[in-house]
Amino acid sequence: MDTLQSPTMMKKSLSARVQPENCSEKLSKGEVFSQKVSPRTGCSKLSSNIGMGRYSMPLVIMPNSVHITMSLMSLNSKKNQQDLEALNHDLESTLDGSFMTISEQNDDIDLNEHAIIDLDDQWTLERLNNLAYKAYLCHGKQARISLVHEQETGRNFAQKVYQSRSKFCKKAEEEFKREVMFLTTLSHPFIIKFHYAAQEEQKYKILLDFCQGGDLKMHMNLIKRSKKFKFSERTIKFYIACIILALKKVHENDIVYCDLKPENVLIDEKGFPCLCDFGMSVKTEEIDTPFGRKQRGTKEYFSPERVRRENYNHTYDWWCLGNLIYELLENVTPFEDRNIITSFKKITNDEVEFKNGNDYSSQCTDFIRSLLTKDKDIRLGAGGTSEVQQHDWFNDISWEDLEAKRIDPPWIPGIKKHHTTYYFEDID
Repeated sequence: MDTLQSPTMMKKSLSARVQPENCSEKLSKGEVFSQKVSPRTGCSKLSSNIGMGRYSMPLVIMPNSVHITMSLMSLNSKKNQQDLEALNHDLESTLDGSFMTISEQNDDIDLNEHAIIDLDDQWTLERLNNLAYKAYLCHGKQARISLVHEQETGRNFAQKVYQSRSKFCKKAEEEFKREVMFLTTLSHPFIIKFHYAAQEEQKYKILLDFCQGGDLKMHMNLIKRSKKFKFSERTIKFYIACIILALKKVHENDIVYCDLKPENVLIDEKGFPCLCDFGMSVKTEEIDTPFGRKQRGTKEYFSPERVRRENYNHTYDWWCLGNLIYELLENVTPFEDRNIITSFKKITNDEVEFKNGNDYSSQCTDFIRSLLTKDKDIRLGAGGTSEVQQHDWFNDISWEDLEAKRIDPPWIPGIKKHHTTYYFEDID
């Protein structure tokens, strides 16, 4: 694996390849669990520490092995060579037991903090450094997303960068860790594809597929401005069915997505929707913890149990799905109000009403009402995703064909090759 180069510092690199057969259990595809970025190997005798003392270990998660490369930068250490030799000895001797521990031996040794998680087994640092900035796409509270281009292959990617120097430093780092943890776990046709994650100095980067059709919120804004067009029920049903399959995958992995909204549903170049942004997601085992009880997500999409700060479960996502369908149909959320307190009261007390109810099928409105049931224990989906899939609204959907992408999307982004950011606002 390549290591970062620094023209101003002397450097020696030590590397090791740890094969899964050295472990009693199979290596998993990656999870963030230390101060920086490291894999959860699934093997009790193989572990790594990053940012402990003054050493840093870049990590690359591959399908069949874990690559660990150590970069040590020499500043003014007279004992530099001795320290490197001692460190090399520690590395070689401890790998025999499939356990790595690196301890600080000299205060004059500084480090190059860089960590990578790569599921493609192809992202060398040289290749990463050759990605060229092309355009600004959008930004959130913690991250900025840009379009980057790889000249050699002609491929475009979306690069998400968390700026940890901001006043949201800890929150940005936490969201980065969680997103990497979940995206390395989830692989599905309707979930954004993860390519690599890296920490470079004060920046946290994630490379993802570029979905050039924009997000659903963008299309809603275009519809509002035009005042002539709107999503057809058929189109909405297609997108929602795909999202249901994505949520099924999420829930099967004991994860609650927690932030379903139009901004987090992207349309790829072939017209299929992709769920993105897992920085707010939680494991079900975390729900009854201080972290899980935080009121994360979009307030207008909060379910009654979230408004009341009660325990929640996967049905929170089904409530959000009901909100999403309603918003796509009506261009407003079902309990919208300028005053968030009033909106919360509507969420907990009011029944959903349709301004243009006659325009929609009875199966569609019944599906939305079933998802927006106040009591999470009887809400549609409380018994699992199959309950949702079996609703009458989807009688004409072949779930198997849809997941295999054998059903044509209702709309395909008509984008010219050199105008890839057409469906993104505020392009630089």
